[in-house]
Amino acid sequence: MESGTTTPAGEKNSMSDWAPWKHEMAGLTVLYRLAIVKQEIPIATTETDFTFIEPLLDKMYRKGLIDQQDQMRWAITEKGAAVIRAAIQIYDHLLKFEIFGKVDIGRALTAEEANPNAPNQVFDNLYDPRLGNPQAPDEPGAWEDLRLGVMTFLHETGEGSGTVDLYRVVFVQKLAAGQLWSPTFWVDLRLGTVFAEIEMIVETAVKWREVAETEEVAVAAMRSLYTAGMIEQRKRDGRECSGCGTPLAIYQAMANEAGQPFNTCPNPNCGASFGSPPGDGGLECPRCHAGLAPSQRICVCGAHLDYSLPPGTIREQTVTDTVEEVVPAWGAYYDPLFVPYGYYDPWAWTVTDALAFGVVCTLLW
Repeated sequence: MESGTTTPAGEKNSMSDWAPWKHEMAGLTVLYRLAIVKQEIPIATTETDFTFIEPLLDKMYRKGLIDQQDQMRWAITEKGAAVIRAAIQIYDHLLKFEIFGKVDIGRALTAEEANPNAPNQVFDNLYDPRLGNPQAPDEPGAWEDLRLGVMTFLHETGEGSGTVDLYRVVFVQKLAAGQLWSPTFWVDLRLGTVFAEIEMIVETAVKWREVAETEEVAVAAMRSLYTAGMIEQRKRDGRECSGCGTPLAIYQAMANEAGQPFNTCPNPNCGASFGSPPGDGGLECPRCHAGLAPSQRICVCGAHLDYSLPPGTIREQTVTDTVEEVVPAWGAYYDPLFVPYGYYDPWAWTVTDALAFGVVCTLLW
């Protein structure tokens, strides 16, 4: 063992039976804990919660992802930081599918909701009730989580390459969102509790072919759902009229495309006037270079500017076994080399989008 420690004689190495994705995700967690949570991971792991991952730490050391600091603790290297950046890219693409976390696939649009100029889509001034109503979040419905289903549908029927490992997808999403933080995390990892939860989520997730009796009908339904979701995401990310609650994103996009000002609510029964879009905060989107307000988290181009989901805090002090729990997320892990990806095309998963999504299929280390 290059770190100078050994595994106690007779102790079963619980990592020996792990699938490759578990080794990869455990390594990502080590880097996340070092870089973002600022947790201290000692080189000498005897009689600590880290004893069982000694082979993993040794492998990461040999690969140059971590290095010894003061001969006492592990520190992340620049190569390890690059893995974090790649994981953030993965999470950036996973955020595109959050809109499909609550879907009523069997709900038909009413005559008052359906846009006759866009089959199976709602009017521009309405939120889509099939995707959960943000103005009535407790509205009853036959809700299903189709995030993984839409992801695999696009990859299998589009221009995607590689393999979408849904176990990795769920793990990265939970890790980045600060949902895998617990004082007993390493014990839970050794006991298999963390991975068991991930496996249950994947194995019980709705498959896209299950949304209809035939694959042909399922394909049509999923294509329609994808378009609806991408349009709906823009509405929810955009501004809302404070007078009548009309989502303004689609109208603002059309005005921008036509080079026209947009300062009046399009609802003829409202007509409220409002100022120009946010953008006078002296900040700039790293993707489209549009002006941003200081509190703005999503640019009009769809670039996510804050990765806390939900918003988290980064611990300033070193984490030890005795401090109280906080929920660290990736929002404050600023990296000037990272450029977020914008919205996907609502009407077709383009080659460009598919190629960009390919990062999700790439091994991190």
